[in-house]
Amino acid sequence: VHGEQRHLHLHARLAQASGLAPQNVFIMENGYCWESDGQRAALGEPVPAGDVYVDGALIGTIGDGIMQERERLAQDGFVVVYVPVDKRRRLAGEPRLVSHGFLPPKTAEPLLQAAVSKLKRSLPRGQKPRATAVQETLADFFYAKTASRPLILSNIVRV
Repeated sequence: VHGEQRHLHLHARLAQASGLAPQNVFIMENGYCWESDGQRAALGEPVPAGDVYVDGALIGTIGDGIMQERERLAQDGFVVVYVPVDKRRRLAGEPRLVSHGFLPPKTAEPLLQAAVSKLKRSLPRGQKPRATAVQETLADFFYAKTASRPLILSNIVRV
């Protein structure tokens, strides 16, 4: 018998209503073992149990940090920012933002344009933009406007 806790309790009630003695009705959790000799039932020794995650060829090696990151991506999406710089690493064009899973396209476009304007104003003139400063500026901007925290990937690209 399987299911959530509420299902397990309903299954137990159904078993008792069908004539099974209460001492022979068990609500099990993952890792619990049930043993029977045909006449009586009892809890056996527990076994190791838990979630097993599959990620491509990897099985069971995904940690909590990766799962939290994936949950964040699923909830808030991500934004990639490309900042073009010249050979002296100064701003050499318009930064470009691309978002996925963050906002609907019609809503995202004006917000992304405003984010580019904010980013350009925040970049130091005549100096190399720092990826962390770009990320912080955009993170603050997006949170202030949407109360969301998309993952921000910044690419300082030499053109």
